[in-house]
Amino acid sequence: MKKIIAIMLVMTSLLALCACGAEKSKSEGKDLSLVDGKGQARFTIISYSKAGSVVNNATTLLSSELRKNVGGVFRVSYVTASADKNAYEFLIGNTGREESKTLSEGIGEKEYRVKVMGRKIVVVGGSDLAIARGVGMLLSAIDIEKKSVPKDLYVSGTVGEHSNMLVGMANQTTRCVEVYDISIGRMDATSLVWSSKPTPGISGFKLRNHPTYGDVVLITVGTHVEMVSYETKEILWQVNDAPENSHSVELMPNGVIAVGGTVGHDIHFYNLNSDDPTKIRVEIPYQDAHGVLWDPKNEVLWAAGKDMLYAYKVTANDDGSVTVVKDEEMSFTTPERGLHDLQPYFGNDDWLIISTASHVYIYDKVNKTVKDAYEGVVGATTNHVKGVGRFENGDQIYMFYDGGNDNGQGGGWNTTYLTYIPNGSNIVGTIPSTMGRFYKCRVWYSDYQ
Repeated sequence: MKKIIAIMLVMTSLLALCACGAEKSKSEGKDLSLVDGKGQARFTIISYSKAGSVVNNATTLLSSELRKNVGGVFRVSYVTASADKNAYEFLIGNTGREESKTLSEGIGEKEYRVKVMGRKIVVVGGSDLAIARGVGMLLSAIDIEKKSVPKDLYVSGTVGEHSNMLVGMANQTTRCVEVYDISIGRMDATSLVWSSKPTPGISGFKLRNHPTYGDVVLITVGTHVEMVSYETKEILWQVNDAPENSHSVELMPNGVIAVGGTVGHDIHFYNLNSDDPTKIRVEIPYQDAHGVLWDPKNEVLWAAGKDMLYAYKVTANDDGSVTVVKDEEMSFTTPERGLHDLQPYFGNDDWLIISTASHVYIYDKVNKTVKDAYEGVVGATTNHVKGVGRFENGDQIYMFYDGGNDNGQGGGWNTTYLTYIPNGSNIVGTIPSTMGRFYKCRVWYSDYQ
């Protein structure tokens, strides 16, 4: 059964995740055809007038994907007062129809449900994001060859349930931090699970866990840095005196925040537990500071820039001051300049992932050696990599400038898709997006390593 998802995810069995909860019959008599005998669209897509942009984007996507893959024109219409029980319709979200009401009973805020109910294919959710996610799961359940869905189709789940496949993206077009569940095989309104628009924009970001506030997102751009609650999106802390063109930020377990800048050529340290958490406690020079990352095993802060991969001991003192001392023994000068992204290698806490202008490397902290990160992978493009990451299951992601139109953002650093390498495979696939142009990607874990 051919699904509307990226081929590389099919090859790595992620289709099972996308169709979770659905029972699909191969019996022709149990399929509900989406087109009539002449190949024309049989269904109208019914939405509602107060739908937000996320739901509107999802219904538009449903219409275009059906037209492209099934054939016919599937018109989007707003719900009307009268309801024709005999009409073939997709009911998307809070349509007020009896089928939508029945399927929505007891639904949670993050939950979505997709069900065939007679001649209606119903998608409901507890939020706009959940409704859009349900539309995505509906698309994954369509049999393109038969141009149909099973009459007994029922899919349910929660937004972000495939937590091992969540990826954070820096959208340079919308200036938002966006989180996608890439198990669906694309980045669009149907796979978006979280977004937040920082005050001035975004160049660097991380998900971390704070002992008081829970999961937080740290975001930096220009000389601005802020810490946002992942649950409420409330700004919990912010400053406007970070290093110029700040590119990376880190929250350490002792409450110290480090921010590195590529034009300011230094790293600033703040102490959230001091009387004035917005005051710069320490500034250290660091040429072209592109990445900072806490290492819980060795209890050091790694910093990357130019050809330097240095380690620092960072102490939060009782009086609110911060002491930063370079660990000369652990620090390393790389054989290549242009260090850019610095990320943990989930699965081996003795390794780090670093990218340069032409390669992605694994750095062995114990032996102080580097090796190619994508050994044995056929066709992995590794130059101009701006974001890189590795899931705990071994799957890898990276992104690099695609040479396309930057939408006024300038040249050389963003793209419209994510590159994906399944664990143990030499297949390189892409996960496309229609949401904008992206600068960095992040495996969406709050763990340091």
